[in-house]
Amino acid sequence: MKNGRPAKGNMNFNYLAREMQFLNRGDTLALSQEDQINYIAIGTDTFFYNKGYLEKLATTPDFTLVKRTYFKDLHKKMGGYGQASATAAITSYSSIAINNKSYDLKVAEELELVKSTDYLLLDKEGNLIPADKKNLLKLTSHKDKVNEYIKDRQVRFTNEKDLVTLVNLMAAVNELPKK
Repeated sequence: MKNGRPAKGNMNFNYLAREMQFLNRGDTLALSQEDQINYIAIGTDTFFYNKGYLEKLATTPDFTLVKRTYFKDLHKKMGGYGQASATAAITSYSSIAINNKSYDLKVAEELELVKSTDYLLLDKEGNLIPADKKNLLKLTSHKDKVNEYIKDRQVRFTNEKDLVTLVNLMAAVNELPKK
């Protein structure tokens, strides 16, 4: 907790609901007062709360690499012959009037969930910025070494392993004396 007191319990992070849940004798309860939580450790995973839950991946003295995982929902309307379509060319009506009577219609729709991940940098002040080349280079005093590593290894900023390796290198390089 931010007040320095530890709290123990069985926890689970629900990616679909984007909430931390407390497991208690068969009940699953969502946590409240998340702004009072410093961090939550579940096994080897560590989560922070900053306008949503963020999972810690790597850290340096100046920032922490985190990821935000969520699901985007894609509503697909049912078209001709019961085939789903994500296009906007299908028009759906929720009711119809016939002979001065209104009838509610059931809209046929398919829901597809797509898992998405954003990689972010959490600075000492709690600001979140995208984990991209420009922002990472701003956060190091060894720009040449880090930039050379990015070019040589062809770091993909959408790849978790590449980012974790780069941030760990930056943590080690930041311990070197400045030129």
